Amino acid sequence: MYRYIEVIQNLLPLLSTLEEGLVHIKKQLSELRYEEALGLLEDCLLAIASIEAALQPMAELSLEKVFSLTATLKAACEKVVATCEKENPEQAEIIISTQLLPVFQEWKSELEKILTPYISS
Repeated sequence: MYRYIEVIQNLLPLLSTLEEGLVHIKKQLSELRYEEALGLLEDCLLAIASIEAALQPMAELSLEKVFSLTATLKAACEKVVATCEKENPEQAEIIISTQLLPVFQEWKSELEKILTPYISS
């Protein structure tokens, strides 16, 4: 597991950056800036996929819950995209507040709980 320390050290700060991005997407939608919001959401999805790929080789960790939450997180992002494409910012903001951000928080907490001990020691 310790061969992944550098990956973990880079991954954990990315979680906070992702969170900031998701909050900023909500703000952009409230300002009716769909293109910027969708571009940032695409970047967030790429980051989530990169994190998921980086975790795949770490088989010795119990990551089943993380991978399940990742799927839920991606589905929530896709709902936001679909809603934005329909130019319904109010609904997109509701999905972000009630689905996307809560599942992101749970996903982030689970990752931090599992990974932080490896860089704290």
